[in-house]
Amino acid sequence: MTNGKGPAAGFALLLFAIAMGAAFQGAPSIGYAEECTNGEDDDADTFTDGLDDDCFNYPFKDGNGESHTPVPDRYNGDGYLSLFEYHRDYTGTPEQTANAVCFAGATGMYSPQDDSAAQAWVQANEVDCSGSGP
Repeated sequence: MTNGKGPAAGFALLLFAIAMGAAFQGAPSIGYAEECTNGEDDDADTFTDGLDDDCFNYPFKDGNGESHTPVPDRYNGDGYLSLFEYHRDYTGTPEQTANAVCFAGATGMYSPQDDSAAQAWVQANEVDCSGSGP
């Protein structure tokens, strides 16, 4: 009689871990919605891409974007691209980018990895984020 412990159980656990690792390896990132990266005002609110409130927080293909993705279709993927990189690359002028990055950092919008990258960017660009956020 076996109690589920020992070499067989350890081997089964190892196989499970390998299978799970292989399943998630190389999973494609969701990417950004085209309407949040095309430089156009797709919803005619006078704002484009990273300056548009509809794209600022969730510019991802399965997020809101400018066309307001229906709720059941949102956030169904596993691999999001960097929100910091989106703000850095699609917000507009250097001043607008600095404001976006500072606000997102001050309000806790970034993942820990994005927050580290944003802080490094702020230091490298000598941006003063004091007074940012609510």
